Order: sequence, then C-alpha cells, then structure tokens
Amino acid sequence: MKPLSELSEFGKVTRPARQAAGITLRELGKLVGVSGVTLCQAEIGTSNASKRLIEDVAKALSLPSLSFKKCTMGLCPTCGRPRKRAPTVA
Repeated sequence: MKPLSELSEFGKVTRPARQAAGITLRELGKLVGVSGVTLCQAEIGTSNASKRLIEDVAKALSLPSLSFKKCTMGLCPTCGRPRKRAPTVA
C-alpha cells in the first residue's frame, strides 16, 4: 500500500475517510456504482476520477465537496472529465 504522501489528491482525501469509516474499496465501489479497482486506481493516481465519481464518493463518505477542491482542478467544468493536455513542443 502506498503511503499517503504518494497518493493522488483524490486519494489523500478519500483513503483516510474511507478507512476511518471502516469501508473497503470494494464496499465503497458498490455504494457509488464502480469497481473497487477503479477506486484504487483513482486513489493512487493511475487514473483520474471524474467529477461525478468525486461527488458520489463525497456523498457516500459524508464529506463536504470542498474537501475535493484540488481534485477537480484538472477537470472540464462542463462535462467533469479530465482535461486533455496540449502537446508539448520540444
């Protein structure tokens, strides 16, 4: 298990709250309609959490949406999906 300092911004908020509530990734996934694997990937940063997933997890864990402000910074405000980054020129 990765230490808290190496988690994504989403994981830094969700993991402590989830563990304090005694909820596994699989259990939380069932509550929000995704797999435990999807949540794990979002927590460790190998995939981005959509705005909807962030909202659903916040509701399931009874967290204020402000807890996730940093998590939504890279999301499109219209659709809530991760923004595509412009290609870099070398």
